[in-house]
Amino acid sequence: SCVSEERIVAIVMSDSLPACTIWKNDDGCAGLIHFYAALRTQPFVLVTGRFGMLLQGVKVIEHATYYAAPGAGGILSDWGAEVIKIEPPGGDPVRSNFPTKGTGKEHLTDNPAFDGDNRGKKSIVVDARTEEGQEIIRKLADTADVFLTNVRPGGIGRSGLGYDILSKRNPKLVYCALTGYGLEGPDANAPGFDVASFWSRSGLARLTAPKGSELFPIRTAAGDHTTSIAAVA
Repeated sequence: SCVSEERIVAIVMSDSLPACTIWKNDDGCAGLIHFYAALRTQPFVLVTGRFGMLLQGVKVIEHATYYAAPGAGGILSDWGAEVIKIEPPGGDPVRSNFPTKGTGKEHLTDNPAFDGDNRGKKSIVVDARTEEGQEIIRKLADTADVFLTNVRPGGIGRSGLGYDILSKRNPKLVYCALTGYGLEGPDANAPGFDVASFWSRSGLARLTAPKGSELFPIRTAAGDHTTSIAAVA
């Protein structure tokens, strides 16, 4: 009631979160005006107002597969960014991680694991192993605000898509690289997956198991999506 309607940026409603209103201050910042105590029952809705989406006009190039980096790209897309996902020939491997053939569910055409992290994105197939493909990605990054990747440091460097090269071509570029074990050190170029990098080697598997009991499996992509949120933050 204390904010005029034309200042509202968005109204967010979710079946799992209290509804909230986001508004635009005089200094251009966005904030939360209030939360409703009652939970909403409708699916997630983002209603844009006069000022559009929070990241409207921001262009993101996502050169990534699997979950952690694509999960971050999905959140940026939710907030209005234009996210262009670069996929290898054959597509992101997650596209085929959950086949329905032979399961009795052949009538299902959706892939929730892929759709969940890649909602709202555009997609382009580029073979980053070729010089031609690498130059296509560099030209895309020239016009972008954000470059998001989870390609290992060695591979991204050999393809000429590292921060040192892309930032020289586009000084305003925000470069976000997600890896399993960091950008330096003996494991920098090791592949990092949730069950090994996050759940096992961090010690969480032991910390979350009752004393004297066997370890139990990780919930799918818990570490990946935690990383996605951290990358966006």
